[in-house]
Amino acid sequence: MIGFGRDMARARRVGPHDRDVLIERVSAVLERRPVAIAALRAELLRRRNAAAKSLDFELAARLWDEIEAIDWVCSEQKATLAEPVDLDIHGWTNGVLVRFQVRAGRLCGWQQQTCAEPKARPLVAATPVAWATFALRNAELATRLTDPRPRGVEWASDAQTAFDRASAVNRGRAVAVSPAR
Repeated sequence: MIGFGRDMARARRVGPHDRDVLIERVSAVLERRPVAIAALRAELLRRRNAAAKSLDFELAARLWDEIEAIDWVCSEQKATLAEPVDLDIHGWTNGVLVRFQVRAGRLCGWQQQTCAEPKARPLVAATPVAWATFALRNAELATRLTDPRPRGVEWASDAQTAFDRASAVNRGRAVAVSPAR
């Protein structure tokens, strides 16, 4: 570790001896173990509340965004189906069109492009109810990833984590799924 990473580790009182514990905690959350998720959410909420109490509202907002990102990462996965169907899942938000390709029931491709609403509308017109939330969350995430830095917020480093990018403030609309042709 060099530079910013080393300084951040020192500030957080984390050293090489903590590696195995940190790997286990991250793995437990990514494996969706309820106790690990609850512990992480509780710690983030504690930090958010402490930030708000000390009137550091920008930090409190970033911590809330991290909580939402964890909720999204740990939410029910709908990228694999029991049935071997082919789908093209489209989501559109604020000029960004995402397309997920599902073949034989498995997610096998993802694309993102800028797109005007009139061009996206026919692709997003036939949303199966079961995929609407998945498509919306992914379209919002894709929009956030196109510009991860909300205006007026200074970031500590250009090497932000995926969670920082996923939790950047930006909201969108209109998503749908259409069968593959």
